[in-house]
Amino acid sequence: MYTKREVIQQAYAELGIASYEFDISPEEMQAGLRLLDLQMAEWNIHGIRISYQAGDDVADQAGVPDWAVNALYLALAIRLAPSFGKTPSAETKAAKAAAYRTLMAKMVIPQAVVPVGYGGAGYRYPALRAGASLIETGPDGTLDIEAE
Repeated sequence: MYTKREVIQQAYAELGIASYEFDISPEEMQAGLRLLDLQMAEWNIHGIRISYQAGDDVADQAGVPDWAVNALYLALAIRLAPSFGKTPSAETKAAKAAAYRTLMAKMVIPQAVVPVGYGGAGYRYPALRAGASLIETGPDGTLDIEAE
């Protein structure tokens, strides 16, 4: 499991602002944490729930499964870039898009096909609802489905 500090440091490293070359100030770390929290709130609104645990301490666990960390830090790097006068490279943008697609593919559960209405020969199927609309994963990557 990754800490928020590790995710933020990896985002800075993606922009070429690595902690082994430059000291990331506490203010820059807090700015990264604020953007990370905002990003996760936005993802949450869009139904992307990957168990991120918001909070004010960068030493806390992020709470996200390992398969989501790549998309998390790449998206954060793209959000951080303008505040340093940097433009993310084409490779970073492509990697972020690929990681986001992978994240979304992991989040999808195929909906069951449920016949509703007339079934032929006088049989009428009951009106059934299938699947769930919101998907949430736990820290181990298992799915918890919230019913509508």
